Amino acid sequence: PEPEPIPPTFHYSEYTNIDSFAFVKNDGSVEAWGGSSNQQRSGYWSGPSRSGTAPTGLECVETIFSNQRAFAALKGYGSIEVWGDPSDGGILPPDFSNNNIKIIFSSTYAFAALYNNGSVQTWGNPIRGGSGVPVDLSNVKTIFSTDSAFAALDNSGSVEAWGDPSGGGSGVPVDLSNVKTIFSSGNAFAALKNDGTVQAWGDPSGGGAAPSTLSNVKTIFSNQRAFA
Repeated sequence: PEPEPIPPTFHYSEYTNIDSFAFVKNDGSVEAWGGSSNQQRSGYWSGPSRSGTAPTGLECVETIFSNQRAFAALKGYGSIEVWGDPSDGGILPPDFSNNNIKIIFSSTYAFAALYNNGSVQTWGNPIRGGSGVPVDLSNVKTIFSTDSAFAALDNSGSVEAWGDPSGGGSGVPVDLSNVKTIFSSGNAFAALKNDGTVQAWGDPSGGGAAPSTLSNVKTIFSNQRAFA
């Protein structure tokens, strides 16, 4: 097929994933274009199984979140609409509670919705963060992600994780508490505690084993395979 023309100039906020673009206009509507199932990184034309085609009539959008193959648009009244590869979050599960959503987080393969009441619901690749949220998870403050797992920090400074075990979805230190914030590499998490110490979990070769001598740490930096 012939390449589609680039949309006309408008005021917008831009969002991207691995092969597509999405724009939120000032009026809350959305335009998207990008790769298809046959030309995944073309940037020119879209297909139904990829993320270059936004839902018809999408409006009242405040912001958009993305993973590698899907988008999730958060509307002003706390509901979302999604599109893209169904296996990576381009379709919502039938039991999804689509209201009172505060913000969306993403791994490479899944999404996690944080609700105003501190609860969490996920969708996308089920073994890479799209399912398996701990049943006792509540009072969540924010969420962090690796490529294939999520870690939720609650208001008490406790942490729970789910997703691919090799990517930090399990193995949270049993004595982990008083966490200030969390950092991530591609396959590991590092929790910075209020006392300046650090505890990590995930792939040991990707930063999942922090030195026991770390202290007085102010912040942490990461790349795909390590922390500093």
